[in-house]
Amino acid sequence: MGRSLNAEGILGVFYASDYGARADGQTDDWAAINAAINAAKAAGGGQVWLPSNSTAAMIGSTILLPDHVEVVIPTGCTLKLQDGKVCELIANADPVNGNTGCRVTGGGTIDGNRANIISGTSHGINFTKVTDAVIDGPVIKSCRTNGINLSGCTRPVVNAIATDNGQHGIALVDSTRGTFDVRAYDNCRVAAAGTGDGVNLAGTSTDNSFTSIIAYDSAPAGKLQGYGIREAVTSNCDRNVIAGASLGGNLTGTYSLIGASSKIVDNSAVIATAGTPTTQAIGDAAVLGTSVYAAPLDHKHGMPGFGFPSTQAFGDAAAAGSQPTVSRSDHKHGMPSLAYDRNLAGMTSTNTTAETTIYQKTIVMNTLETFHSLRLTLLGQYSNSSGSPQTFTISVKLGTTTLFTMTNSLADDAGLPRRVRLESFIQEYTTSTEQFCDTRLEIGALNSDYSTGQANAVTAGSQMDALEDMTVNKNLVVTVQHGIASPFIWFTSWLAVLELL
Repeated sequence: MGRSLNAEGILGVFYASDYGARADGQTDDWAAINAAINAAKAAGGGQVWLPSNSTAAMIGSTILLPDHVEVVIPTGCTLKLQDGKVCELIANADPVNGNTGCRVTGGGTIDGNRANIISGTSHGINFTKVTDAVIDGPVIKSCRTNGINLSGCTRPVVNAIATDNGQHGIALVDSTRGTFDVRAYDNCRVAAAGTGDGVNLAGTSTDNSFTSIIAYDSAPAGKLQGYGIREAVTSNCDRNVIAGASLGGNLTGTYSLIGASSKIVDNSAVIATAGTPTTQAIGDAAVLGTSVYAAPLDHKHGMPGFGFPSTQAFGDAAAAGSQPTVSRSDHKHGMPSLAYDRNLAGMTSTNTTAETTIYQKTIVMNTLETFHSLRLTLLGQYSNSSGSPQTFTISVKLGTTTLFTMTNSLADDAGLPRRVRLESFIQEYTTSTEQFCDTRLEIGALNSDYSTGQANAVTAGSQMDALEDMTVNKNLVVTVQHGIASPFIWFTSWLAVLELL
C-alpha cells in the first residue's frame, strides 16, 4: 500500500497511516509503523511518514531502522513512548554488525515520556555502528537517559534540538567524522544519571565538527554538575572542532573540557552561566578567533552576557580579564575540518542522457588560501533495471577544470540499487592558482554497501593538478550522466558535505 514519490518509484514513500497507525494519543502504533518500515525495506529503502496529527503516535517498543530507511516525523507530529515502557524510541536494526544510511528527519517531536518512567535506560534515538546516519530536524525531549546516543558511528550528520532529557542531550561514544548543528540545553534532569552535559564525548570520538551549537543549563538548579560540551575523563577525543558556538555550563562554571588537538574557533562565544569561573580547561587546544566571557547567558534569546573571568587556562597558557581574544583560525597549522556546506535535499537524474548537476557550491574567493584544503563527501544510490548493462558517468569539476570523471558499465540490478560514495580532496599549493586534487569513487555491489571486494562492485580513483585562480569565486560541481534515457535507470544523491580543512 506504499505510495511512490514519482512514477518511476525512485524513492518509495510509505505512510504509516496506510498500515493502521492512528496517532490518537492512546493506541500503540508500533506494529503499524513497523509494517511500513518492512515495506520500505522490501523495496530497497525509502521514507516512512508518520501521521501529522496534533495528538501523539504512541509506541511501546523500539522502532528499528534497516539500511537506507528514513522515518519522517513531520511538523505537528509527536512520537511518544507509552507510560511505563523502558526502551529507545528509535534505533538501528543491526547494532552488532551495523547499518548504513538510517535517517530520522522532519520537524516533529520525539518524546521519551520521562515523567512516567521510573527506572532503566531509555534514549530518544540510539544508533550503534551506523555509517552515514542522518538526524535532521526533530526535537528530542524528555527521554530518561540521552536524547541522542551515537555509539561507533561514522560520518553522522545531526541537525536537531535535544532538551529536558535525563542525562546528556547528545552523547557520542567512539563516533568519528560527524557534522553537528545542534541545540542541547536543560538536560541532566534525572539526579541518578550523574553528570549530564549538553554534548558528551567519550571513547575515541574524533574528527567531529560542531557548528552553531548552543549548549547550556545542563544540570539545572538542584541537579548534578553539567557542561555545555565535555570529554569524559578517560577518553581520547582528539581533533574535534567547535565553531560558531555558544557554550554554557552550570554550577562549577566550567563550560568545556575537550581533548588535546581539539579546537574552539571562529567567533564562538564561551560563557559560564553560573558566575565567574575559576578555571576553563580545554586540554592543549588553542582558542582561536573567539571572545571569551564569564557571565550569565540569556540563553532563551541566544544573547551572551559580559563579565570578568579570573583565569582562563587554554592548554599551558592562561589569560585574565574580559574578552581575551587571539587571531582568527589558522587551518594550515593543525586545524581540524569546519563544515563549509551541507546539502540534504537530494537530487535525482533519470530518463535522460543529459549531463545533470547533482551538487553545486560556489567557493568564495580566497577561501582556500595557501595549503588549505576542501573535502567533498557525496553519498547516493544508483539503479539500472533496464534489462542490460548500461554506462554511468560521474564527474567533479572546479571552475573550468574537470578534476575527476569516471565511466562504468553497470549490470542490470533487478531493482536492487547500488550504494555510491564519492570523496574528493582539493588542496591549494604555494600559490592561489595551483591545486592538487585526489578523488575516490566507490560503487557497491548489487543491493549492497560500498565496495569491499564484492563481485560487481567498483572502486576508482585519480589524482591530478588544476590551475584555477582561487582569488575569484569558483563553482564546485558534481554531475552524472546515463548512457541511455530510461525511467528504469536513475541516480539519487542523499547527502553532500563540504568541509574546509
